[in-house]
Amino acid sequence: MQVRIVVVVCCALGVTLAYPYGAPVGSCLAMFPTGHGVNQQTSAPPFQIQVSQATYNPNDVINVTLHTLASDLYKYWEGVLLQARRVAGNMDEPIGTWTIMANDTNDLKTLNCSGINNSAVTHNVEKHYVTKVVQWTAPPQAQGHVKFRATFVKNKVTFWVNVMSATVQDPTAEPITDNGKNGASSTRVIYGDVFVLATLCTLLKRML
Repeated sequence: MQVRIVVVVCCALGVTLAYPYGAPVGSCLAMFPTGHGVNQQTSAPPFQIQVSQATYNPNDVINVTLHTLASDLYKYWEGVLLQARRVAGNMDEPIGTWTIMANDTNDLKTLNCSGINNSAVTHNVEKHYVTKVVQWTAPPQAQGHVKFRATFVKNKVTFWVNVMSATVQDPTAEPITDNGKNGASSTRVIYGDVFVLATLCTLLKRML
């Protein structure tokens, strides 16, 4: 008698977000996804934040692009929380305000963090995002150098926190050299950080 055993491995499990309609206000300070029950990823983020200019003045409007890097594993994200924060001094408070592009109001929305209207951006619906552009308006007074900081959520058990752009400098503050956080380069500040995903993919062999 011949027995044939087939082992089936299901890899593409659908894992939903804890908050499919946007991050809660309670996530604003730490920017850590609540309700997920797991730790953040420690690998290099497969996402980047690009900025349209390297310096800002009061009331400037800067285009901020959230973009996924090409990867078989992480071709999209499903959730996001984005803020602008100072690089020195009070780094816990979001600064400036955000505007969602007219064609993205179904996908993204602003969030009132720290009691400040429109001080963050989050997803508005659970779907696959590849590239999104939002607009940040600088405060009417100089705030020092800033970085755009984001949390990207792939699914409930896979997310990256503290993903940052290159420094956008305040010309009235003491000049700094970008410290290379998360792959930032002071010579490529206008393009933001480029993160290299160094994840090795293991191929599953079918067993008959």
